[in-house]
Amino acid sequence: MKKILWLAVLSVAFISCMNIGNKSESGKVENKVADEMSAQKSEDLSKQTGNQTGKDSSKNKLYTVAAPHQYTCWPRIGKVGDRLVNVYVKALKHDDPHNGVGAIYASNSTDGIVWTSGKKVIDTPNMRDGVTGCGNDADGNLIFIIRVGYFSNANTYYEMYRTTDGVEFEKISTIPHTKPLGHCGDIINVPTRGLMAFFGTYGESRSWGYIVSEDNGESWNRVVVESVADGYCPMEMSAAYLGEGKILVVGRYEGKGTAAMWQMESSDYGRTWSKKPTNIEQYGNTPNIIYDAESGKISLYIYNRSTGDLEYREIASDKIWGNPLGWPSATILATKNSGYDAGNVSACTFGNQQVATFYAGDSANTGIYCLLK
Repeated sequence: MKKILWLAVLSVAFISCMNIGNKSESGKVENKVADEMSAQKSEDLSKQTGNQTGKDSSKNKLYTVAAPHQYTCWPRIGKVGDRLVNVYVKALKHDDPHNGVGAIYASNSTDGIVWTSGKKVIDTPNMRDGVTGCGNDADGNLIFIIRVGYFSNANTYYEMYRTTDGVEFEKISTIPHTKPLGHCGDIINVPTRGLMAFFGTYGESRSWGYIVSEDNGESWNRVVVESVADGYCPMEMSAAYLGEGKILVVGRYEGKGTAAMWQMESSDYGRTWSKKPTNIEQYGNTPNIIYDAESGKISLYIYNRSTGDLEYREIASDKIWGNPLGWPSATILATKNSGYDAGNVSACTFGNQQVATFYAGDSANTGIYCLLK
């Protein structure tokens, strides 16, 4: 009898162990399925957001350079040494015909993500200062073009400031009001010519051309390429030197005439020019181009004020040269507000990436933002 009971106990124990084992194996299978489903969801989400393994998660995101406070606007960005320098205006409103408050501030960053607090670097008494362009000189230092006075004022003049560190700014030259520039864009280096930047004037009768310096920014000569009626003058231009004497320039449309971005080309280091409208039909949107000599590609950034979108286009330089109607459709990188209280994109190369900056907000308060591409 005891032997029978003992065998019964062993049988129950064996069955229990088998059940436990089965439950354990079943749990493992269930957990494996759950893990696979979770991994698949994560992979799908990564594909949707563009954050797959191996990609830089800091790219294609907006970062704040200067938080909205008063009318903080019209940034220009460049690289000096190992840092980015973002220079912008603090004013009270967009339009200010009485030359009121308007001073120049600068913020720095070593990664394009974290920026120093804005430091006032230029403030002309009783005048409205504005920054319209920047670029590197022959030594790699940054030169910023400062417009002193309201853009349409006949007495407005222009000053060039150089910085070697993004902190201290030194005035190196002045262009008097007798040589009006209206808006003068970013500086490029052109072999055999020197430093060059492109301007377009305001009014019913306008002119466009360039300023050129043969002494690394210490003095400048003004060259008018064309005098035209309102609506046929490219404005707020951006340029790139493509090599072999070729200079590509794009400028925004303003006033009357064809509502399309302009494209200017020179094959002889800027001595003669062609000008044609492009297939990008937008009013009052400032373009900015970057040329990558290694890939031979042109990057075009535009903040579309009609939609509030930061647009990006990329094309091989030999595909757009002589073909102004060949610009591709835009990729949207970011969206903020529409209207004239946003825009004026500026971009530069920083290491193996590009950095684009613009301003956005409302009529009382705007801020400066940047995006890594």
